[in-house]
Amino acid sequence: MPTSNSKMTSSNKATAAIILAGGAGRRLNGADKGLQHYQGKRLVEHVIDVIYPQVETIYICANRSLQTYRSFGFKVLSDQHDDYQGPLSGISTALRLELLDSKADKVLISSCDAPHLPKNLVKRLETGLSRYELADVSIAHDGNRRQNLHCLIKRQAWQSLIDFFDNDGRAMHRWLAEVNAVDVDFSVESNAFLNINTTEQLKLS
Repeated sequence: MPTSNSKMTSSNKATAAIILAGGAGRRLNGADKGLQHYQGKRLVEHVIDVIYPQVETIYICANRSLQTYRSFGFKVLSDQHDDYQGPLSGISTALRLELLDSKADKVLISSCDAPHLPKNLVKRLETGLSRYELADVSIAHDGNRRQNLHCLIKRQAWQSLIDFFDNDGRAMHRWLAEVNAVDVDFSVESNAFLNINTTEQLKLS
């Protein structure tokens, strides 16, 4: 398992990642989704293994089983608000507590329940940003819909997300509608964004 020691390469030197693992697991009868086993590993491990080579460091947003999440070698942050207020709560917490004072200029958002993410996810999202000078966010699009929780956000938009949450905004798609967001086509590998949400899907492993 990788450790939290930062690494720098020409392609990822200023990009951090937030893995969202703080949900209530309602569709899994309240189980901690990120820690469920799938194809020989916990779901969050699949995501870490794909994302870590692409970024400088990872932050995990979790609201329980904190010691287990820390065992993966990365900083674990819990929502500053109670009652599982959604992914924006975790993202805004990580931005406030860690990233605003970091050297990162972009942050990748990904959820813990997508074990088949592309190994070039960050590179392709960065390419999307570079093609549109005014873009604040690039979002994976699977050919059918935006994958709002798999996106790359420039530093210039971080405060906007924090302010949106502080003003009772809770829907990621509504915040994305307020900033300059561009879609990146992943339709040829749409299954890469398959979410594991049910015990039946877990059993397929």
